[in-house]
Amino acid sequence: MTRHLLSFLPLLLLTKAALAQLTVQSPQPSVQVPLGQPAVLPCTYTLGSGDSPIHSFTLYPLSAALAQLTVQSPQPSVQVPLGQPAVLPCTYTLGSGDSLREIKWYERTMGGNRVPVVFYFTNPPQETAFRGYEGRASLVTADASTASLRLNETRFSDNGQFECLVGAMVSGVPQEVTANIDLRVLVAPHAPKITGDYSEATGHLNLTCTALHGFPAANLTWYRNGLAVPAGRVDVVTDGQGFQDARVSVNFTVMANSSGAGTVTYRCDASHPALTTAMQASGKLGPPIVTGITTSPANIESLMEYDDVTLTCAAEGGLVLEPTYRWSRDGTSLPDGAVAAGNTLKIVFASPKDSGTYRCTASNVLGSTNAKKTLQFKEQPLIREPQTQDESGLPGEITLVIVLAVFAGLGAFGGAAYYIRRRKLSQDEEAPEVVEEEPKPAVAPRSILKAPPVPMAQQRPSLTNQNVPPVASVDQGRPSHSNPRPEGAPSGVQERGYDNPASKGDEFNPQY
Repeated sequence: MTRHLLSFLPLLLLTKAALAQLTVQSPQPSVQVPLGQPAVLPCTYTLGSGDSPIHSFTLYPLSAALAQLTVQSPQPSVQVPLGQPAVLPCTYTLGSGDSLREIKWYERTMGGNRVPVVFYFTNPPQETAFRGYEGRASLVTADASTASLRLNETRFSDNGQFECLVGAMVSGVPQEVTANIDLRVLVAPHAPKITGDYSEATGHLNLTCTALHGFPAANLTWYRNGLAVPAGRVDVVTDGQGFQDARVSVNFTVMANSSGAGTVTYRCDASHPALTTAMQASGKLGPPIVTGITTSPANIESLMEYDDVTLTCAAEGGLVLEPTYRWSRDGTSLPDGAVAAGNTLKIVFASPKDSGTYRCTASNVLGSTNAKKTLQFKEQPLIREPQTQDESGLPGEITLVIVLAVFAGLGAFGGAAYYIRRRKLSQDEEAPEVVEEEPKPAVAPRSILKAPPVPMAQQRPSLTNQNVPPVASVDQGRPSHSNPRPEGAPSGVQERGYDNPASKGDEFNPQY
């Protein structure tokens, strides 16, 4: 084994000697050149006998030109409350003789895709906001190096990463450089609420503070009589919309019969970046406190018989221990028509005997308190209030009776007249009588007499020949006497009848 190692020793020494002949060095550690000028980076080396040195190289790096365009965001993230405007800062720097070509803003999705927000082009100058950002997104170009984005009326969906892209012509070559910035839209949570349970047997008190629907989740802190107490782990649950619910619990041991059990105040504070002051929820572990009884209707001074009334007991329940309610009436039992349901009592179709003082008692294992309300139901008056008078000065009911009586009298009179008239007409049909009329004051007055009955054989002749003029002589079948002039009638007036042509327009009508 030793022999083999000795055989390699001359080779190793020769290799080391050969390597020692090569030396590489830089005559100067750094080189400075004006922007855009060529740079010479010297590098020399030395070889063994028979070798020749290599001359230095001159380099023209492209990176020297690209370094002229820089884009950056002064801050990595921006936070704004929901609905408030947000400005995402972005700046760029150009070299001498270079020109801006475009500014583009994108929203980066969870999958890494780019969604256009707003584009700006310099030739010709044109700015365009894309769908979902119309009227909300615009560029802030305060000077030649600013390319910031302004978002008005921020939405919860705006949460995420945005990309600022600046394109420029650098030494005649188009170049694009980007910078990223995060936007966080803050959503204040709902007011905190305290829930929990209490075991009277063991005195174990568990309290849970919950603040829902915030982004990010609220920071919850427990206090006991104003002193912060350590709490358990804060549980944060994200719902389907991306909002976060925060919950934290604390445990205490409190005996119900201990002094001061109802005097300890427990408080939960919910702080959030979107809030200037923390929201609070507090309570005491003790008996409920009845604050009063409200009624519906509110005005109980004018309660009358047959009215319906609802009483509602308002109480500030002891922390965790929900109160139970009991209704009673001082000195007697509740009315038969009263219905009690929790903190409400309803009295239906009241009567005067339902009057009295009603009491609500709220209680839990730590004690009870009560409040009372007095109700007085008045009887309905037997005599109604006087009616208002009309324009005639008479009460309205009397006026109505008079009007009805007048109409009834007119109806009776009309009925009697109709009956008499019908009876007279019936008698005229059975035995017609001669009715004489008084002469009318006219130039040629005439007496109207009812013609005597004409036998069937002497009926009015046929009127088939309408052109036959009437004659004054006796018609065939008529009595031989001529039409006599009634006594006392003026000359020229004949008996009114079928043969009198002057009376054809005034023929006798038994209905009249």
